[in-house]
Amino acid sequence: MSENGGCEEFLNIIKLSLDEDKNHIHVLVIIGASGDLAKKKTYPTLWWLFRDGLLPPRTYFVGFARSDISVENIRVASEKYAKLPSPCQKYEEFWSRNFYVKGDYTNSETFELLNKFIESKWGQDINRIFYYAIPPSVYKPVSLSIKKHCTSENPDTWTRLIIEKPFWTRF
Repeated sequence: MSENGGCEEFLNIIKLSLDEDKNHIHVLVIIGASGDLAKKKTYPTLWWLFRDGLLPPRTYFVGFARSDISVENIRVASEKYAKLPSPCQKYEEFWSRNFYVKGDYTNSETFELLNKFIESKWGQDINRIFYYAIPPSVYKPVSLSIKKHCTSENPDTWTRLIIEKPFWTRF
């Protein structure tokens, strides 16, 4: 088997597993959505995963940051990093699945507002992924606020944290 064939086979396995998960809603929250990591790496990568069919079909994205911005601001800031050959309908569909909530990482109550927003859009029975595009100094208060305000009581759903460990950082 060629190296490329192995990669394609692996991608097909991923796509088949995602098909089994087509009935669940997944909400991916980008904590620190207005920062450089989010606009240069996170949003473009999420776009590529969406474009290539490597995310569950019912996946939505919520940006969360202190900045007073909109989804359109995030889109404009990250577009040059998305490496689009030309405008396409799939790219529009990706951005139609994006939302933004303003909140302070150090204020636990803003996570309660974030959770209310999520549950008002998709209900309580959803899988939640929180991607940290934030400095390590706020990992702990953010994690505690997520645990307190943004997890579901339903045993059939799950909550995950994805932490991007910066270079030269020890934990």
